Amino acid sequence: MTMARRALQELQRGDVVNLGIGIPTLVADLIMPEHGIILHTENGMLGVGPAPGAGGAMEYPVNAGKIPVTDLPGSSYFDSADSFAMIRGGHVGVAIMGGFQVDIIVDLANWAMPGKLLLGVVAPWIWPASQTTDHHHDPHKPQRSLEDCT
Repeated sequence: MTMARRALQELQRGDVVNLGIGIPTLVADLIMPEHGIILHTENGMLGVGPAPGAGGAMEYPVNAGKIPVTDLPGSSYFDSADSFAMIRGGHVGVAIMGGFQVDIIVDLANWAMPGKLLLGVVAPWIWPASQTTDHHHDPHKPQRSLEDCT
């Protein structure tokens, strides 16, 4: 949750924000109405709210990571082609993305979860790289912030 809180600090009132799969989805649980931030999912939803208190994918819409979310008043739904057109067209101003590795020039390495059908970063070329907000280091796993992605 620390990384999600740090990412939230980068956002401003009026931002339309795409949340990538994994840790980025936690940002939705931190955004309050007074922040004035609109969340977008690449699977086709604008106006994403936090995770529901109870229930699952049969009762609620899901984000791109297949996690149940709530829809806020005024939410809209569309197909993923329109979703990516919104991104390419500049209508989504910020993307908070997860990745397996990031290098010093902010190239992201794709990742996959072993045994899962869901892939990680799918189309990072559509968002211009600008900065990273935080890096995760686990002393028991390989470093993910590298000179060059492997």
